[in-house]
Amino acid sequence: MLRAYNVLVAQLEFPVVSKRGTEMVVTLSKIAALCLVIVYTSISVFMAGFVAIPGMMILLVPPLGLIWFAEDLGEFTGYVGKGGTVDRSSPEYLIAAFGWLVLLGLPIYMYCYS
Repeated sequence: MLRAYNVLVAQLEFPVVSKRGTEMVVTLSKIAALCLVIVYTSISVFMAGFVAIPGMMILLVPPLGLIWFAEDLGEFTGYVGKGGTVDRSSPEYLIAAFGWLVLLGLPIYMYCYS
C-alpha cells in the first residue's frame, strides 16, 4: 500500500528551487492545505470582518507550517531545552499528519465548543 502511495505522490509533486539553491517539493497535500487555509480565512472575514484575519493566522499558520515543512522539521535532532534531546529524526508523514489533524480538527472543535 505504501508503494502505491509513493507512486501516486510522485506523479503529483514538483520541485521548486529558490534563489539560494534550496529545493522544496510542492505536493498536492501542500496545495490543498493552503487552499483550506484560504477558505477558512475567507469564511472568518465574511462572518466577522477583517478583524478576524490576525486571529485566524495565529490559529492556522502552525499546522500549515507542519504540513509544508514536515521534511525539515523531521530532520531536526539535538537539544530542545530543559535537558531534553532528540536523537533520531521523525518520519515526515507523521508530522504532516499531525498538521492535517489540527487543520481539520480545529474548525470542528471550535464549532462544537463555541
